[in-house]
Amino acid sequence: MKEEKNLENLIDKNNIILFLSILIISFSFFFFLNSKTGIGFGITEILFSIAISIFATFSLIWSRSIISKNKYLGIIVGLLLVVLFEYSLYNKYSGLYTNFFAITIFTICFIYLGKYFLNSKRIELNQKNK
Repeated sequence: MKEEKNLENLIDKNNIILFLSILIISFSFFFFLNSKTGIGFGITEILFSIAISIFATFSLIWSRSIISKNKYLGIIVGLLLVVLFEYSLYNKYSGLYTNFFAITIFTICFIYLGKYFLNSKRIELNQKNK
């Protein structure tokens, strides 16, 4: 029963939307980067986009699980992961497309973490009022 609940939490609508949005944005980043610089868009970029999406999604799911236990620690861990991701991105790439990609990914992650942070706050307030 507990395994079923964990799998249900892992594969919910918000996580699927998060994964697909990061996947589409990373595909488009590499595609536009190729059209502008001609570095190539092939299987390596596709696999890297999928890896980015999986890593980012599972990192944010992990942060969400921390938020359910300790709101502030979860937000700090989640934002730290996003900042580390952005830092590693800027070490490799720079330019307009990189800025757009970084800002878009940060916004999506911030909304995702903020939603679960506020939800956790609401649950805490409801428990105090009972």
